[in-house]
Amino acid sequence: MKRLATTITVIIVFFPLVSCATVTGGENRAFPDQAQIYFERGALFLSRGDFYTAILDFTEAIRLNPRHVQAHSHRGFSYSQTGEFDRAIADLTQAIRLDSSNAQLHALRGNVYTNRGEFDNAIADFTQAVRLDPSNVQLHQNRGLVHHLRRDFDSAIADFTQAIRLDPNNASAYENRGRAHSARGEFDRAIADFTQAIRLDPNNASAYVSRGLAHSDRGELDRAVVDFTQAIRLNPNHMGAYIGRGLVHSARGELDLALADFTQAIRLNPNDSALFVSRGQAHSARGEPDLALADFTQAVRLNPNNMLARVLMEIYMRE
Repeated sequence: MKRLATTITVIIVFFPLVSCATVTGGENRAFPDQAQIYFERGALFLSRGDFYTAILDFTEAIRLNPRHVQAHSHRGFSYSQTGEFDRAIADLTQAIRLDSSNAQLHALRGNVYTNRGEFDNAIADFTQAVRLDPSNVQLHQNRGLVHHLRRDFDSAIADFTQAIRLDPNNASAYENRGRAHSARGEFDRAIADFTQAIRLDPNNASAYVSRGLAHSDRGELDRAVVDFTQAIRLNPNHMGAYIGRGLVHSARGELDLALADFTQAIRLNPNDSALFVSRGQAHSARGEPDLALADFTQAVRLNPNNMLARVLMEIYMRE
């Protein structure tokens, strides 16, 4: 059977920002100074997701007190949320200069480097954070996720294994390690990890999707369908579950079912070019060239660089 493509979605967890006592060197003032007032108002805007207004208040706090560690860290985090990664890194670097032993600051900067695709810098920051706080499970998880992005699966597995040693009931660590095993083609180990993740968190739809993909890669299509279907029961809007199940239905020649799944995935994400290619191929297999051409054409509209869609569109236009 044709090996089904797998998609790994990696989520980097942002750490809670450091406590107010850390901001000004541990001072506990009954009447906070002006810088602290601006900082606390900025923190309120940040908690509401109003990043731009928060940045204005953090900037004023920094003007009044350039050594305000948390104003720098919070402004850096806010910049990261607005996509201004250079400014975010500058602020977090300044916060680290002021408080170099704070593991969370290194982790925050590591998150920003990850989002910028600078994985070596991210690994360096998470490694320093681990040195400072070696029992922090999430630090090992985040570094493991970056190792996975770099396709260094051995290092990723080592970090997730350490996270499991520190917290044997951490479902996400098992799921992440399972994904790394899948990426190495170790599907038995992957399925064992996904199964343990499900035992620990039976309502986690993504773990069922991950296990379904591993079953698909092992050619266990019936088990894959069961897992994808359970994921959909738990989360009817899980696009990956519909895609996975649609691919299995296509592989088994169940084209009506495949079309239904791809159509639902398109409803959830109508701007995904690859989904139209998958549905177009199912229409093609059903002998529906007009519908196939319409899907391939839409795929090219959404992504002119999708070469598979372009080739298929040109083939059907000549027929």
